[in-house]
Amino acid sequence: GGAHPLTIKIGRDLRKSRATLRAREDPRAESIRLHMRLLKHASACRDANCPSANCRKMKDLMRHGATCTTRVQGGCAICRRIWALLQIHARQCTRGSCPVPKCASLKAQLAQMQHQGAEGETTTAS
Repeated sequence: GGAHPLTIKIGRDLRKSRATLRAREDPRAESIRLHMRLLKHASACRDANCPSANCRKMKDLMRHGATCTTRVQGGCAICRRIWALLQIHARQCTRGSCPVPKCASLKAQLAQMQHQGAEGETTTAS
C-alpha cells in the first residue's frame, strides 16, 4: 500500500520548483511568505529542540520584541523588523484564535482604522 516512492519524490520536486520559480519572480514576496510561515510556526511551537533551523531565531526575535526597552520609538531596528512582520501577519490572518503575539490587538486596530476611514469617506461625500 501507499503512494509509490517516485510519485512522492516527483510531488516534492514539483513543489520545490514552484517555490523556486516564485522566489525568482518576486524574491521579496517569497521572503515575506517564508517569514509569515516561520512566524506562525514559532508562535505555536513549544519544542525547545525544534528541528526547524530558524524557529529559535524567530522565537528570539519575538522574545526581544516583548522585552526590549528601546522599542521602535527609540530606534530599535530589531523591534522595527518584528513589528513589521506582526503587522503583515495581522493584515493577512483570518483565525479567530491566533497564537501569534499581538495578532488580536493589531487586527482590532486595523479594523478600527478601516472603520474610521469608511466614516471619513461618508462625511466627506455629504
